[in-house]
Amino acid sequence: MAGACGEAPVESQPGGGNDETGAATIATTIDTSSAGAAAVEPPSSTTSTSTTVSTAPPTSTTAHPVTTAAGAVEPPSSTTSTSTTVSTAPPTSTTAPPATADDAVSQLDTGDVSGFEIVTARLGDRSLRLALADTPVLRSRGLMGVTSLGGLDGMLFAWDSPVQVSFWMKDTLIPLEIGFFDESGSLFLVVHMVPCQADPCPRYPSESPVLYALEALPGFFDDVALEEALFPRKNTVAP
Repeated sequence: MAGACGEAPVESQPGGGNDETGAATIATTIDTSSAGAAAVEPPSSTTSTSTTVSTAPPTSTTAHPVTTAAGAVEPPSSTTSTSTTVSTAPPTSTTAPPATADDAVSQLDTGDVSGFEIVTARLGDRSLRLALADTPVLRSRGLMGVTSLGGLDGMLFAWDSPVQVSFWMKDTLIPLEIGFFDESGSLFLVVHMVPCQADPCPRYPSESPVLYALEALPGFFDDVALEEALFPRKNTVAP
C-alpha cells in the first residue's frame, strides 16, 4: 500500500629635366670718318649696343610620351590606384534554432513538485509531462505537501511488473483522481480521492494488478475512455 497520495504503507514490491638657361650677347660698333688733308675730323663717336637674348627653351610641364622598345608610344603613366576588399566571412544568421521536445521539458514549470524526474507520455491523442515515481521511496512520498503542479499533467507511478496496490491521501493537500493501468498499459479504473490530515485515512485500492497508476487533478480523466492505452517514455528525462 502507499502513503501521501502514493502507495499506502504496505506495498507489494515485485536525466584586414632641370631647365638649362643659355645666353648669347651681340655687340655692334659703328665707326664714322671724313677723307681729305685739310679736313678736320670731328671727334670720333662710338656707339655700342649690347643686347642680351635668352635662348633657353620654355619650360614645359607636360610629361613627354615614353617610347617603348617596340616603337609604340605610351601615354603618361597614371598614378591612380584602386583597392578592393572582398570579405569571405559567412553571413551571420539571426534565426534561432527550433526548440526541441527536450528543451520544452527542461524549461517546464513544475510548481512545488521537486526531486522527481520529468518524463513524457502519451495517453490516447494527448501528450503528457509527468513527474515519475518509480522507486519505493518516491512512490511513498507521492504528492504529499504539494499545492501546485505548475505545467505538469500529473504524477506517474510505475513498477517493473504488475502489482496490486492501494493508495491513500495522508498529508496530501489537494484533491486528486487516480487512474489504474494494467500490464498492457490500458486504463481500467479511475478513482476520486480527497485530502486527509488525520488517521484513519481511507484507502483506495487498485482492485487488480497494475503496471502504472497516474495521479492528476480532478477532471483529468473526464474525456479518457476506459481501455485507453498509456505509453510512457522514461528516457525523455529532464533534471
